[in-house]
Amino acid sequence: MPRKAIATHVEKFTDAQQESTALVEIRQENNQVAAADAVIMGSFDAIKAIGHIESAIFLRQVADKLIAETAINVRESKQFKGLPYKDANGNLRHVADFSEYCEVFLGKSYRRTMELISNYHQLGPELYEQAERLGFRQRDYNALKALPAEDRQLIAQAIEEESLDKALDLMQEMAAKHQREKEATAKQLTELSETLAAKDTVIKDKTKTLNSQAERLALLENTQRKENDKPVSAEQRLIDARSHLQTVTADVKANVSIRLRKAVKELYDQELEGDNEQTFIAACLIEIGRELAILRDDYNLPANVSESLMPEWLSQEALDEIQSVGTEA
Repeated sequence: MPRKAIATHVEKFTDAQQESTALVEIRQENNQVAAADAVIMGSFDAIKAIGHIESAIFLRQVADKLIAETAINVRESKQFKGLPYKDANGNLRHVADFSEYCEVFLGKSYRRTMELISNYHQLGPELYEQAERLGFRQRDYNALKALPAEDRQLIAQAIEEESLDKALDLMQEMAAKHQREKEATAKQLTELSETLAAKDTVIKDKTKTLNSQAERLALLENTQRKENDKPVSAEQRLIDARSHLQTVTADVKANVSIRLRKAVKELYDQELEGDNEQTFIAACLIEIGRELAILRDDYNLPANVSESLMPEWLSQEALDEIQSVGTEA
């Protein structure tokens, strides 16, 4: 059987209708473009602001390096002296010192200029410029300066690798490490001070005991002489004078061996980096020696004597006591 024909309808557009459809599509595209342009224009000020900020940061980084180099050259050559300029009131003035030059010609305070110079010398031209580009701030330079030379070398390597985070992390770790070491040292010093204080108490007690024994011995001898009611002979006066001199000598030696040595150690332990207290300590010891030399000259005493002529101490027990105190100190 033959197939039944199916009626079909093909929509036809006139030229005018086709042109109208094309115009609608063009208008839609134009509207989309206009909308996109409006978004861009609305953000244009923000985009410009970002560009200005980036430019300002770059100029600051370059400017600080240029200011540091200029300040170094001008300061070393003394070229700032007498430079003319007009002050805020329009009066002609001349630069008197480097501080005034920094304010007028560099636009920086003397303190800030010296910080820039220090930062520049600390890292050198290339590393300083790299650190500035990475965003180093003054507190970062200060933290870097406080580290030992070996640690600063590691930070310099991080700067060369253009890693700000690595450089800052390393500085924090090293600062924390040195703080722990400082606290440990402070704790040791406290413990040593407490130990010295305890030993000093023992030394004072022993010295007091020695002095007390010497006084009791002298009192006993005087009492015995009074009881006997006999005039003191020249020989006895000589013995007494020698005994007194030996007592005083033992006391002075104990003070030198114990108190003076302790005082010298305390000052020596307080010596700071860059200071030298050795000269001061030596001057104090020289002063003591000078007094002894004057005493020898007053009585025309020999500087050296044979060991066989050395005076005996009050008792072997007292000598052992002094030696044991010196050993514990």
